[in-house]
Amino acid sequence: MLRSPLITLFRGVLLIALTAVVHAESPSEGTHRQAAILKPDPQRELVTFVVAPDGVLTAALGAERRGQMGAGLLRVYSPERALIREIPLPIMPTALSLVGKSGYLVAGNGKLLQVSPEGRVTRQATILELLGVTEEQVRSEARRAAEESVQAQRERSAREIADLERAIQTMESAAAQTDRQKARIVSSKKMLEERRAELKREPSLDSMMDYFVSSRTKSTALSSDGNSILMTLMNLRQYEVLKLDQDFRNPRRILGDLKGCCGQMDLNLSGGRFFTAENTRFKVGIYDLEGKKQGEFGERFEKNNQGFGSCCNPMNVWVYGNGDVLTAESSIGTLKRFSPEGKLLGVIGRARIGGGCKHVAIGYDPVRDRYYVQYQDRNHICVLMPEAEAAPLVAEQDRQIAKGEAILQGLAGSWVVEPRKGAKSAEELDALFQSPRGMTLEDRIAGPIDRLQAFIFQPNHSLTLGRKPQRQPSRPESPLRWVVTGTEGDSVQLELEEADGIVRYTLKLRKLTETTVQIQIHEYLWTLTKS
Repeated sequence: MLRSPLITLFRGVLLIALTAVVHAESPSEGTHRQAAILKPDPQRELVTFVVAPDGVLTAALGAERRGQMGAGLLRVYSPERALIREIPLPIMPTALSLVGKSGYLVAGNGKLLQVSPEGRVTRQATILELLGVTEEQVRSEARRAAEESVQAQRERSAREIADLERAIQTMESAAAQTDRQKARIVSSKKMLEERRAELKREPSLDSMMDYFVSSRTKSTALSSDGNSILMTLMNLRQYEVLKLDQDFRNPRRILGDLKGCCGQMDLNLSGGRFFTAENTRFKVGIYDLEGKKQGEFGERFEKNNQGFGSCCNPMNVWVYGNGDVLTAESSIGTLKRFSPEGKLLGVIGRARIGGGCKHVAIGYDPVRDRYYVQYQDRNHICVLMPEAEAAPLVAEQDRQIAKGEAILQGLAGSWVVEPRKGAKSAEELDALFQSPRGMTLEDRIAGPIDRLQAFIFQPNHSLTLGRKPQRQPSRPESPLRWVVTGTEGDSVQLELEEADGIVRYTLKLRKLTETTVQIQIHEYLWTLTKS
């Protein structure tokens, strides 16, 4: 189905909104609250981190710029977030684990290292050696996979081209054509040219092979119990778990065919079992040390916290000393504690992290009862403290939120959107898109503003958007939950989130008079009057 520029524009607004941060939770929504952040190095990529039982945190850092080659380092911090020492690494890290009191396990650049607390490499192996294969064998396997991928893409493009050709032929054979239909024919022919060009520009086998080879020796997670080491590795389009002894001997593949999203597959080993964050299945998997499945728990979020939200979660998993399981959700930032059998024991809280499918490393300091969550986009670590400890640290933030809450509670009711001068319908925008004049920024902004007819605020943090009927039938839009995140000058900062906690829009609301307010989402500005 062809999308109008208006629909594409709204998808863009949604994408922008999904990159927003998630709000700090109120005490009723968790036992802990984000009260501080740790920034190991704003100029370096924060790859991951681990927290020792005494609360000492070690961050693994990559290059100063994402994608840059070179060596990484470890930075070690006290529980008070003071830098203790730096440990230079001979590799660029991709995974990190503690090894009792003997230091760290670090994977990267196709190698596995054991590093002492002082930074000395005490043991190392190449991942190809652990797999028992040569680079030539991996490249041969990668070539077959690349050829299959290219062929599948070629067939997919051919089908799309055939479908477009038939659709154009059907539209052109119509006896009478409206301006709308003519515009669709032009648009379809343009898309057909793009598909034909894409077919000629199919990706090179060499580049795909290089990707498969590099990913084959990339570990996304490491875990050790002092006797065994578990490592996750990509294997073309799936993940596998490699087990080896503490001295890097007797490597064995004990589990394969794990499905992960966005280059992510986390695991944690504890008590003779390991737990996997099988994010595409919305499950935590439980296995013994031979890879035999012992159980699983989790479901896609619907009405309770027992499940997981967003597109693919849980993203990371960690195990307490008593066997309870801690999970973290990307895009949402929620931490939840489950029993080993999968019973939800409680929501810990939510870290303010960005949207999107990504690594959200987690750690726990049992001495101080603090949790840590990685915010990958901003290369920092969120620190969640018990509510009593967090409250005085976020007192000013709370005052700003209370101020905004008072304003929003006073706006309960329906607010009508004032028509914007120059607003155009979806059909008019389609025609402009195909015309020599094209669409201006004002055209693009006016279109979606014209579609929205009302904002209906409810005191219970619910907001419904009233829209004009669309050309294509769509499912009714569920009310959004409005959340005040603070104030900025004379504006209230808001987030509108869906039922599963995903932030859909971030906006600023400014009260002009008792009967007039302005709402701004990105560059879009609505003026509302009291209904």
